[in-house]
Amino acid sequence: MRRGPMILSNLAALLALAAASANAQSLADVARQNRMNKPATPASQKVYTNDNLPTGGDLTILGTPTAAPPSAAAQERPAAPKSARAEAEAKAERDRLEREWRGRFQKQRAAITLLEREAAALDRDIKLRPPGIACATSNLCNEKAAKDQQIEQEKQKLEDLKDELRKAELPDSWAE
Repeated sequence: MRRGPMILSNLAALLALAAASANAQSLADVARQNRMNKPATPASQKVYTNDNLPTGGDLTILGTPTAAPPSAAAQERPAAPKSARAEAEAKAERDRLEREWRGRFQKQRAAITLLEREAAALDRDIKLRPPGIACATSNLCNEKAAKDQQIEQEKQKLEDLKDELRKAELPDSWAE
């Protein structure tokens, strides 16, 4: 007998729930309604949403681009050729630049190789003498230390030359 009031209360709760869900809107409907009621943004401020994003074509950057100051490399490189003659002159200038840079690297590497050979000769002389006597009786050890220091300086010059090539925005292959 107690079941009757319990069933009635459950039935009342279900009816209230059904009535509430009948009046409920979906989340998308609520978002659309809020978007329509939203105040307009000022003309100077552009707000991008999924609704106004371009869907086709390439995206572009609006506004005026600022010109960067010409770098040293841009000043060294020839301008874009306008005719066959200008193109030939540009190619000749580029070839001249490449020969010049490759020559500089070759000269620097030759200087390092020569110093390394001299250091190797000093090493042989030191090893041929009895231990402890080579450095005590002659200046070979000091000469070897000075030669090693010169080698390091020349290697640093080579690295500086590579940095200079990169700053000039020229191909790294010219350093080979």
